Amino acid sequence: MANGHILLCMEELTKPLSVIYFWIGVALTALAILITFLLRRKQKASAKLAFIVTMILFAFKSVESLYWVFVDIGEVKLVEYSYFAYYIVPLLLLIGHPRTRYTAGFYAFAIGVGYIAGMLMNPEGMLSTHKDAVFLYYAAYRGVIQHVILFFIGILCLFNVSKFKKRDAIPLAIILALITGWMYLVKFGIVYPEGYSGESKGVFIADGSLATWIFGENIELWHRLVTMGAVLLIAALCIIGSIALNRLIFKRRYKKGYIPNEELPLNEDYGIIPFLARKKKSEKDWTI
Repeated sequence: MANGHILLCMEELTKPLSVIYFWIGVALTALAILITFLLRRKQKASAKLAFIVTMILFAFKSVESLYWVFVDIGEVKLVEYSYFAYYIVPLLLLIGHPRTRYTAGFYAFAIGVGYIAGMLMNPEGMLSTHKDAVFLYYAAYRGVIQHVILFFIGILCLFNVSKFKKRDAIPLAIILALITGWMYLVKFGIVYPEGYSGESKGVFIADGSLATWIFGENIELWHRLVTMGAVLLIAALCIIGSIALNRLIFKRRYKKGYIPNEELPLNEDYGIIPFLARKKKSEKDWTI
């Protein structure tokens, strides 16, 4: 009886909150697209803004994770692709190599788009996974803000900073393969033998359980294999398409003289490698 009352209360909270949650997401997504459009001819400003916003998100997620581990629930379990993004994307941008920007941008963009699509199509469903009334409000606003931030970082990196090559997708393929392998370790209880609370969307995607959306609950191995193949094909097409669109955009901008360089020079970029390059150049100039 008590459980039924709690579920009823959560449903009463979720319905009105989902409307606010939906419109906040729409407004923030539109704002992200608008800012990216306004900065479309500003390579250095786009790179700087993406770097700063990413580091702020990284700092927030680090503090939040430390709080969960040492103050609240005592652990943080890595069972989602999005949670890896909060650390991999900042690391790749912090490295500052032109080749790592594509991986950071695509990963952030894909996670952001996936969340935004779910929010637009089923806002109540996105909130219904949270069972605690107090945490529901925090999770709703935190979730939409940080995923729109990932989306924003993604479109800045993919379409505003530099022109990419096909080989730039190699680090992305390696990272996604490693994370997918991790999801299988989670699924089979190798990483977390005691199990993990809740349903992992990461495992749901990795093991082909998405097939339940198409074939119903009673799926067989071939359903999973077909679904996994479809996911891989879609991912490959998205990667190829994003690079092609990036190259087309930069080709047009460069021809019209809107941007000075198809690739941002290291001495105007941000991260460890650009910093070391500037330092080396300054030492050389000083020696001369």
